[in-house]
Amino acid sequence: MFSFEFRFMRPIMAACVLASFIALSGCGGSEDEGPPRASVSGRVTINGKPVEGVEVNFVNPDYPNNGSFGLTDAEGNYRLAKGAVVGLNNVFFSKIVGDENLLKEEGMDAAQLEAMNTGGATPGGKAKQGPKQIVPEEFTSEKSKLTFEVPAGGTTKANFDI
Repeated sequence: MFSFEFRFMRPIMAACVLASFIALSGCGGSEDEGPPRASVSGRVTINGKPVEGVEVNFVNPDYPNNGSFGLTDAEGNYRLAKGAVVGLNNVFFSKIVGDENLLKEEGMDAAQLEAMNTGGATPGGKAKQGPKQIVPEEFTSEKSKLTFEVPAGGTTKANFDI
């Protein structure tokens, strides 16, 4: 009786294994998951001086949903987390100083914090000093005229003085 069941089970088991291989062959992703990227790192200075915590953003206008970012260290060095899309990228930056806790606690973005900094007077007659963007305005959005050509082999020389 055992040999009878095994004889009929063998083709069913083989079909299940084959179906599993076919089903799993489409899993796991592929190398063609978006545009080609390359490793990018460099140094950012503001008026010739390194600034820690500057957010560096690269966006290729042909692939606007595949942007990349990194943060500068104390020496102004950065490395983009996922590399950047190969080709011409718009480059922009952000660094908010003041009450950085508002950014974390209130869930505000840099533009909202900048809008809060209206310069109103306190009862003592001094102007309020709220959070402010220290990066020059022309470099703080995707409309920045600053561009960088990312080579297919990547680069360690994507340096900017803003």
